[in-house]
Amino acid sequence: MLYYDDWCSLTETDKEIKINVNVAAEDIDRVNKFLTKLLASAATERAAKYLGSKPVFCMSGGIDSQAAYQLWDKRFPIDVVIFKFANDLNINEVNDAVRYVTAHNIDYELVTLDLERFLTFHLLDFAKKNSMLSPQFATHAFFLDHLRSQGYTGAVLGGNGFVIEEQKLYFNLSSAQLLDLEHYGIKNNINIIPSFLSFDRDLSLKLALNTPINFDPYTLSVDWEILPKDRRLVLNRETRYANKIKSYQNLNLSLIPQDDKKTGFEQVKDYYAEKYSDLWTFEKHFRWPLSSNRLDKEVVTVVPTNIRDKILHYCSQISSTDSGKNLERSNPGSLMSRQFL
Repeated sequence: MLYYDDWCSLTETDKEIKINVNVAAEDIDRVNKFLTKLLASAATERAAKYLGSKPVFCMSGGIDSQAAYQLWDKRFPIDVVIFKFANDLNINEVNDAVRYVTAHNIDYELVTLDLERFLTFHLLDFAKKNSMLSPQFATHAFFLDHLRSQGYTGAVLGGNGFVIEEQKLYFNLSSAQLLDLEHYGIKNNINIIPSFLSFDRDLSLKLALNTPINFDPYTLSVDWEILPKDRRLVLNRETRYANKIKSYQNLNLSLIPQDDKKTGFEQVKDYYAEKYSDLWTFEKHFRWPLSSNRLDKEVVTVVPTNIRDKILHYCSQISSTDSGKNLERSNPGSLMSRQFL
């Protein structure tokens, strides 16, 4: 399930997928008055009911995953798993995830997949069967297949919420990010919440309202307009990441940020690039062949102007000073481990 009670609805045209944000102005004022803990508890209860009697949280090393798990109300029990690729092909991501769960005394299970075997022998058929465009999300779905065989009734991932920029409010998603796991869940009758951070209207709004807007390219000592496009993209990405960290800190969530935002597949791509002496090997062998599974459409977020302006007004008032509290603990959680495929 993408959005509880259709607080966001999808409409498709020949070329794009629109995410229609269905929020009223009074929703924003109401959410701003509530404690995050209460909103998170309500979101958790809704998610837990959908996921069934034995849910599992898929933990990555990123701050969105960390924040989502902290927001999950622990009165609703949920197991934690970390996905590991054989031959340490995502060891950096695993280390980041293990560092976080260890610091917070979270019990977890490490589940290992022979990724090279999956990509070579299973990916094409698996992705075609499930109408998937991304080898990364196909890999995640294959992991979820295994978790279902272990008796889990549903799975939730951290995901992400709104991106907040000057005069902009949107979900930064490709069609694969938006729909790959959703299609997989529907086709296989598996209850999946691909993004807990955007699942519930009130919690998603609360996160947005606590995101500062600090980036003004015209305050840079260089001419923004003459910067190379790739450099502008880097600056925007780095600023969004810093503001996201700040939004979580404003809600007193304890984070262990990565050096940079990662996908978990950086080492996999490097491995294939070195193996075949071609930087595009991963794309050529594993992404481009999936392009015929369904039409890859642009994703557009449609927010009523008055709603966008009201949210951005709140965001502009967020202080840039540190307000988060470091709640990290050093007691290690217990570890179970198994490998499949």
